[in-house]
Amino acid sequence: MTFNNRLPYQDSQTSSTAAQKILEALQGLRFGAVEIIVHDGRIVQIERKEKLRLNISCPVSPED
Repeated sequence: MTFNNRLPYQDSQTSSTAAQKILEALQGLRFGAVEIIVHDGRIVQIERKEKLRLNISCPVSPED
């Protein structure tokens, strides 16, 4: 799958910076999402949502 990483109204330097920021947001992400917000053909916001998965079992209380 190929993507045209240039959005309308963005120059190559802006596109390169946006791509770098997206890669930084993805780096080290194991569980979560990276959301890219676009307004009028411009990337205006990049959100990183990370979920931490804990392998902690809940203790079972003895029945009384």
